Amino acid sequence: VGALTRVNNDMSLDQTHASPDNRSALLQNGRLRQEAETLRLELHELHVVQELNHTLSDNLAALSDEFKAERDNHHAKLAQMSHSLQLATDDSRAATCKVEDLEADLARLSATITQLQHESATHTLQLGKSEEDLVLMTHTNLGLTSQKTAMEAQMVQLSEDMRVLRAVKKTRGVAETINAGMQTLGTIPPDSGARELIPAPLPDPVNLTMTLGLDFSQAGKEGSAQRAAFEHDVATDLANAAGLPAANFRIKGLSRGSVILDLEISPDALGLAAHPSAI
Repeated sequence: VGALTRVNNDMSLDQTHASPDNRSALLQNGRLRQEAETLRLELHELHVVQELNHTLSDNLAALSDEFKAERDNHHAKLAQMSHSLQLATDDSRAATCKVEDLEADLARLSATITQLQHESATHTLQLGKSEEDLVLMTHTNLGLTSQKTAMEAQMVQLSEDMRVLRAVKKTRGVAETINAGMQTLGTIPPDSGARELIPAPLPDPVNLTMTLGLDFSQAGKEGSAQRAAFEHDVATDLANAAGLPAANFRIKGLSRGSVILDLEISPDALGLAAHPSAI
């Protein structure tokens, strides 16, 4: 470009005195000048491209550094993730082993529960049978208790009857002895027609109806041990209040309306207590 510029300057000095050859040279010089201008433009463009290239190189270097840093960062994260993944894999394997152990324990527990359910069903059947036997034994025991209570009441009545019979027999024996002695002493001639001393006849029993202010359920069911105990307690209370033996009070029946007693009071065999009607 510099050489073309100098040639152009030299040829410009001789332009006024140009010959035909010089005109040809001038034309060539013009072409050269145009080529030089074109070269200048291209050179300027090259400078611009070079600066742009430097800028791009700097940017590329910065991007390369950033890429390297980002790559190292990604590599570190990838290594950390790989380590975490390995730990998670190990934990998963351990958890799988635990799950298998738990499943085995669950299977054993299920078998044990099934066995216990079977044993429970067997025990339930045995318990039901035992409960039926217990109910039967309870009913039998209640029946025996009722029979025992009735027999005890009969024994009390028999004892009282025996006491009365002994008293009557003793009274008759005393009367017979007195009559024999009086006949022996001549106080009562055998043919005098006088009556012998014999015991006076006992008065008739008195029937009585009483109403107690109690709930009828307290008397119990007929024939039960509770009913027998209730009748015994009532007879004992009446005997204590009247001064007669409990055997002189016989409860003939119970009916509802609170508690209604159908009662019979027998007289005292020795005549020492008040008349049943007075009681």
